[in-house]
Amino acid sequence: QHSFMVWNPAGALLSDAGKPFIIPIAGLIAGAVMMQVPKVATTGKLVLYFGAQSFMNIYMGWVMRTSVTVPKGTELPNGTLLEVDLTGCPAGFALTAMQQVISFVVFCIFFASVYFTPYKYTPKKLETWFEVFSVVVFGCVFALNIALNNFSLGYISIAVNLIIRSCLPLSTFLSQQALALVNLYPFKPCRWKEITLMVIGVV
Repeated sequence: QHSFMVWNPAGALLSDAGKPFIIPIAGLIAGAVMMQVPKVATTGKLVLYFGAQSFMNIYMGWVMRTSVTVPKGTELPNGTLLEVDLTGCPAGFALTAMQQVISFVVFCIFFASVYFTPYKYTPKKLETWFEVFSVVVFGCVFALNIALNNFSLGYISIAVNLIIRSCLPLSTFLSQQALALVNLYPFKPCRWKEITLMVIGVV
């Protein structure tokens, strides 16, 4: 089934496994087109983000829960035949590690390819050990966030996953305000419109 989706994308979109990907792909195409028009470029970025985020969540949910790993009828080591399909790939952390390694390799290729061009990318030099520590902590938290999200998709539905993630803006704001009370983060003014929108998003 996985090979079918990779080598026959047109047919895969019309299959039961491919139908959930139609809206995200439409969002990606619409967002890319809208970004070419200056008047709706900002809206296009939001549509593109929606399409990309939805596509990644649906794909990871398919890999973790619904993709057929071992088809029924397969003979097991003890000689019995598998009566039902085994679905899902419960390897959220291993999959995240592979994603991070591939992303790093792609970045290195990009960095080397533009190094001698006017588009050369120059990373910011870290001046203090605190900056190094902050980057390391941020990298670990970022990777852990993706890993736990992928891991959770193997046990809960995408709808529940997105409901939980919709609480992030409000919980982030509350964390910032709590850290500001002990002088560990700059204090942010409380704008009721922003708080109301965050609460509505959670509800």
